[in-house]
Amino acid sequence: MKTTLATILVLSSFSTVSHAGEKEALIATGKTKFEQVCIACHKYERTEQMIAPPAFAIQTHYAQQFGENEAAFRKAIVDWAKHPDADKTLMPGAITKFNLMPPLPLPDEDLDAIAAYIFSTEFTEKCDMKGMEGMQNGMGKKAGQRMKAGNAN
Repeated sequence: MKTTLATILVLSSFSTVSHAGEKEALIATGKTKFEQVCIACHKYERTEQMIAPPAFAIQTHYAQQFGENEAAFRKAIVDWAKHPDADKTLMPGAITKFNLMPPLPLPDEDLDAIAAYIFSTEFTEKCDMKGMEGMQNGMGKKAGQRMKAGNAN
C-alpha cells in the first residue's frame, strides 16, 4: 500500500514538472514568434513611429476583459489575429488611431503560443489607460507572476 502511494506521488510529480516545462516551452515559442512576426508593428514600448498599439497595451486591455482566465484571454487573441473585426474590438481607440490590422495567416498553434506569451509576460511599460475613465487599472495578474519581456526565454 505504501509502495503504491509512493509510486502515485512520484508519477504525479513528473506530470506536474512536465506540464510546467511544456508551458515554459510554449511561452518561449510565443516570444520567438512574437519577435519574428508581431514586433514589426507591436513594439514593447511606445515609440514616436508607432503603427500599432504596443504589446503592454494589448495585454492590459485583454486582461481587463478576461482577468485570470488564461484560456479565454488566449482564445480571444487567436480569434482576433485570425479575423480582426472593428465591431468586436476590445481596443476601439487603437483602431481609430492605427486602423484595423490585417489578419495573420499563421497556424492556430503559433497564434496560441503568441497569446500565451502576451498573457504570461510582464512588460516593462504599463498602460496608463489615459482616456479610459471608468475602467479599472491593473494587469489581471499578481505582481511578480508575469515573466519579464526581455527574459522570457
